[in-house]
Amino acid sequence: MEAISILSKLSMIQGSLTKKETKIVNYLKANINNLRTIKIEDLSTATGIGYSPIYSLIKKLGFQGYRNFVIAVVAEQERLNNSNLNADATENISQFYHDIIQRNNQVFDKPALQKIVGWFKKAKIISIAGLGIAELAAQELATRLFYFGFFANVLTGTDENIILKAAALNENDVLICFCLDHHNSILINATKEAKARGAYVITVTAKLNTDISRYADLNYGIITSALYDKSEVMISSLLPLIYWNDTLLQHIMTLDSDKEYLDNKAKMIRLVKKYR
Repeated sequence: MEAISILSKLSMIQGSLTKKETKIVNYLKANINNLRTIKIEDLSTATGIGYSPIYSLIKKLGFQGYRNFVIAVVAEQERLNNSNLNADATENISQFYHDIIQRNNQVFDKPALQKIVGWFKKAKIISIAGLGIAELAAQELATRLFYFGFFANVLTGTDENIILKAAALNENDVLICFCLDHHNSILINATKEAKARGAYVITVTAKLNTDISRYADLNYGIITSALYDKSEVMISSLLPLIYWNDTLLQHIMTLDSDKEYLDNKAKMIRLVKKYR
């Protein structure tokens, strides 16, 4: 698997940073193309922050020392230049699409997807929650899982209804939360209630190590267009969620040695066509 780039790492850990570390991250994102030879003392002066928070951030990013950190910054510069992502986004949207998908390939986690499929097979109910635009991805996944023969539904309605429906799940059921906003109290409470009742809780999130992560059996990180930090890059947050859905469903088919799920899908398609 391709190594995870530094901008992708910064995007995923931002929910768990201190104020000083966040200030460093914001500086790095704004000046990523001008940091090829930056020394730690220069970074400290530019941000007005001491060495300790810088080293703390480097450790959270998984680098062994400042030198490896700088090497990763240079690699990111070359990536952006080779992908032509410094050009006008309005004329280059396909390149941004490609970059987002490629970055999500970097964080691809095959064992996690296999574990999720195993939980699906044990579950009587698979509930999927997502607020705002993420609800569209939840609806899409629930419909496609239903075609495969899983009893899947979307948690919708008022805040109370979402939490009550999550609390109605039982042991071995599954709750998937599409969480683009790591401060969302509704989804946090829903995961808390589902977890307390023995359900498997999965979060698909752009920010790792946040409040919602505490109640999840599995946190799957995705990369969104927010990492570009450019107002002119108008890429829907649905892109990485739909890509995650497709990847998960492909794994279900790959592990379907008896063709059970494909047979279910064929039956459902015939049923739908019957009433068209």
